Amino acid sequence: MKTKDTYMKYTWLTVSEESMGKEHKCIVKQEKNKRRFEQEILFPSINKELAAVNYTKASLKDENDPRQVQLVNTSAYYTYLLLVIKSMVYTVIIAICLLGRAALCDNGKSS
Repeated sequence: MKTKDTYMKYTWLTVSEESMGKEHKCIVKQEKNKRRFEQEILFPSINKELAAVNYTKASLKDENDPRQVQLVNTSAYYTYLLLVIKSMVYTVIIAICLLGRAALCDNGKSS
């Protein structure tokens, strides 16, 4: 992938199931670089990311709270209502533009 004057390469890291809990490091060396620049890319342990997912699942306990359900339903209702009103307004504007253009083309003559 080209970005301005540089290119980016993507890679896929494949590891065994036993090493999923380990932190991995990828070292990138440039062949044509005079200074022998090396770049390290760290891949964190999958267990750290799973801990974050488990934390969000714990916060979903409030799904059955009646106030939360009411808030979600009310928000959905008002969003739907707003979209319907917006659609109606756009329909009226387009109808006026189309009918107004037809009236201008007739120059007031009726047949």
